[in-house]
Amino acid sequence: MINGTRIIALCAARISDNLIHELVTELNSFLVEDNCRLFVYHLCSDYYWKDEYMKIDSAIFDMMDFDVIDAVILMNDKIKSEEVVNHIIQGALSKDVPVITIDSEYENCISVGFDYRKGFESVVRHIVETHGIRDVHFMGGFRNNVFSDERMDIFKKVIEENGIPFDDSMVSYGNFWAKPAQVATEKLIAENRVPEAIICANDIMAINVCGALMKHGYKIPEQVKVTGFDGIDEIYFTDPQLTSCKCNFSQLAECLADTVKRCLSGNIDEVGRKRIIDTDFLPMNSCGCNRAHQTNDSNYMNRINNRFYRYQDDNKLLSYITERMQICKNTEELSKIMDVEVLNNLACVINKRCFDERINLSDNEQYVTFDDEMVVVRDCARPDAVPRETTIKGVYLNIGPAMEKKVPLVFNAIGYMNNLLGYLCFYFDDSDISNYGRILQIVTSLNYGIGSFVNMRHQRYLRAMVENMYKYDALTGLYNRMGFNIEFGKLAETAKAQDMNLTMILADLDGLKLINDKYGHLEGDIAIRAVADALKSACPEDALYLRLGGDEMLAVIAGECDTEQVKQDMQTYLKQYNENSDKTYEVSASIGYYQTNSDSEFDFEKLVEGSDKIMYIEKQLHYKRQ
Repeated sequence: MINGTRIIALCAARISDNLIHELVTELNSFLVEDNCRLFVYHLCSDYYWKDEYMKIDSAIFDMMDFDVIDAVILMNDKIKSEEVVNHIIQGALSKDVPVITIDSEYENCISVGFDYRKGFESVVRHIVETHGIRDVHFMGGFRNNVFSDERMDIFKKVIEENGIPFDDSMVSYGNFWAKPAQVATEKLIAENRVPEAIICANDIMAINVCGALMKHGYKIPEQVKVTGFDGIDEIYFTDPQLTSCKCNFSQLAECLADTVKRCLSGNIDEVGRKRIIDTDFLPMNSCGCNRAHQTNDSNYMNRINNRFYRYQDDNKLLSYITERMQICKNTEELSKIMDVEVLNNLACVINKRCFDERINLSDNEQYVTFDDEMVVVRDCARPDAVPRETTIKGVYLNIGPAMEKKVPLVFNAIGYMNNLLGYLCFYFDDSDISNYGRILQIVTSLNYGIGSFVNMRHQRYLRAMVENMYKYDALTGLYNRMGFNIEFGKLAETAKAQDMNLTMILADLDGLKLINDKYGHLEGDIAIRAVADALKSACPEDALYLRLGGDEMLAVIAGECDTEQVKQDMQTYLKQYNENSDKTYEVSASIGYYQTNSDSEFDFEKLVEGSDKIMYIEKQLHYKRQ
């Protein structure tokens, strides 16, 4: 519950499909009446495809906060992964959150679903018993698929009850999809085995079976009767219209909302742990029945046309956004790029680690979990407050304006190269299906855009690392000769243009050979680094440094410089260093300096030569003291 409003989570896939969209829209309207809000945790595809990316896509279920979710509705047949489904169920039940599964039964869960067996049996009996067809063929989905096998069992049962012997030649497999169904039909035609009727396990296959038959001159239903199953919108726009069995998702939504209400009030025992909804048999022209469903073809085509051209326009803009994201330097630039109309009604929350330029998404080590700390880079509800840091569950504290719209909130994970980047939260102003149809398009674009942003930051980081290798001395952090020459030229030009003096401070570690010989080269390196640190601490912040040789280093200072103060500060630093050190040797340095005036030629070698003379005199004094 959030601020007195109960939260109902729907775990689903492909909500841009007409029937799923109908369910989401109707379910939300029922829930809003009971002061509930619908959060949809969404997969753009389903687990049948077994795509590696699905591991990232399904991470969206990991952000479900069962401390605020009051009930879970699970579309198992859309997710199609027992592992993922069981993970969600276990997480909910561990917090005593009731789980309602659609078209599936799990222990300690409430089942709500359609009577598919009864519905499919009505289709088969209609063909065999009403139309008296004995030469029948079953177009199944996948081999060994539970839904396909169930419908084949019904097919066998009905024909055998009517005295028609079953054999394997009466079955083809169309994989629940268009092309495989066409191929299977072409095989029947090539082998001269076209039956009097083909009963398909779903509508998509039936539509494509009809297309393949008519392509070869077969008349439907005069020569071959064809039926489908599901009741998708497309069956009304085929010629002839397709006989099918419709699952009424509006009734399903009403039953789910009522079940949720009973669960939350503790009255579920009144209806039991399983609720069944009848399907609607739709006999139409493809089986020979002289019936037709009246449709408003112009409205339907207008919707399709609008979605198509909107898709083209959005795709062009999203491509531009994706390209621009790659060259963004920081979260502020990324947020600004996303401030466009096509991304309205959207919150984008990214793992904080993605803004660490050291992250390389192409490494073998993959990131598949949400960070405890995240960054909101886009939030239409609070456009003046991004980017900002939050937590994985902190989004619930910031969605008040979205919840006020009383529309479903749809959460999607985003990822790149099998790495989880973060998530998106969609809250469209209305329930128009074209909005939901944009989700996959937006998710795909932001996958590449934000993933490329992370990769390009890492590439810039690597380039800077390589440049530093060529410009800086690894031991001291001072410039090496190559890096120093470039910067000295710039400094000399600035000094001449602004009529400034240049001062060179030259420092030489005393007794490096003795330290190396007696204590080892590692200790010699430590002593060299101590002198470099002393030099940097004593000189102004804008000084230019160089490690000139093994134990020699220098600083060049533009403008006025108190050289005696620099020497004194260096000696003070080294004195404190020795006092705090556990070394058995002391670190000291001989220091020389040389100053030019504004009329001098800023010749580097002359500066070194001048400061070296003074430094040599000081070093001799050090030796005499020893």
